[in-house]
Amino acid sequence: MKTEMNISLQERVDALEREINGEKLQAEMLRKAKQYSNDYKEYLKNAEITDSLKVGKDSEGGYLVPDEMEEGLVEALEQNNVIRKLSTVINTKGPRKVNTHVKGPIGYWVDEGGPITFSDAEFYQVVIDAHKCGAMVGVTEELLEDAGFDIEKYIINQLGEAVGEKEEEAFVNGNGTTMPRGFLLDAEVGFETTELSGDALVMLQSSVRGKFGKNAVWVMSEEAEQQLRKIKSYAGRPLWQPDMTEGAPKRIFGKPVYVCKEMPKVLPGNCPIAYGDFSYYWIGERGNRSIKRLGERFADRGLIAYLYFHRVDGRLILPEAIKTLKIAA
Repeated sequence: MKTEMNISLQERVDALEREINGEKLQAEMLRKAKQYSNDYKEYLKNAEITDSLKVGKDSEGGYLVPDEMEEGLVEALEQNNVIRKLSTVINTKGPRKVNTHVKGPIGYWVDEGGPITFSDAEFYQVVIDAHKCGAMVGVTEELLEDAGFDIEKYIINQLGEAVGEKEEEAFVNGNGTTMPRGFLLDAEVGFETTELSGDALVMLQSSVRGKFGKNAVWVMSEEAEQQLRKIKSYAGRPLWQPDMTEGAPKRIFGKPVYVCKEMPKVLPGNCPIAYGDFSYYWIGERGNRSIKRLGERFADRGLIAYLYFHRVDGRLILPEAIKTLKIAA
């Protein structure tokens, strides 16, 4: 009995030590993260490189951005990139092979004791790799010396706009070779029409079937938006429905509308409107975001440049998840 009590007491002591050690480890990790973040800000302003900062050095001479700055960059990219906001974002360590089906299995009614007919589902493989995307931000030396100037916020805003727009261009129309593969290359044509109309939108929406319609949204060009806002239903009401929630997208037939300036114009042969579940467009991010300070390159102009890059790819993994409206020739 005494031995059992000693064992029980020892287990409690061991558990307490593990808990204390775990809290110490967590506190130490938080301390190092905060130290790295502070040193990183100093590096951006004064090019001071500390031992703490060397931990985040990458193979190309830059330094990995701290977690809080990375969160800000991701938020800025989403604000300037409609497709990133709607898609599924995953992290990859290498080429990611995604197996998806062309045709699923078929169900049957079977008589008692009767044979079951087997039908093979057809699959194909999508590979999500990585393409390097970057931008350069310039800041005057005078601005950096200003004590009230927030260099991190400035870089985040500038990169969010520049890189976000470049990403969106690729996620819509990219060739898949030197940049991510745009969803328009793989999305199926849901309906073809000679002009934009309410009937054409009904047919496009009807072409998106089953589970893909549940979370479907409209993505369209600025020109398509302008034309559709003039169209009224048979009851005389505009197709374009305002949402009373601040910041919420407008709606057509109850589904959110997102305007994307990278979508094609309303011209013969183009697909200016897409409808479907954009979570089936996968964005794969490889590694971490990095920034390299270039103090000498533009010294004659009184500028400090910051070179940013990250690696990313994108693929529509199920073509039937998104359908397009094509303008007939």
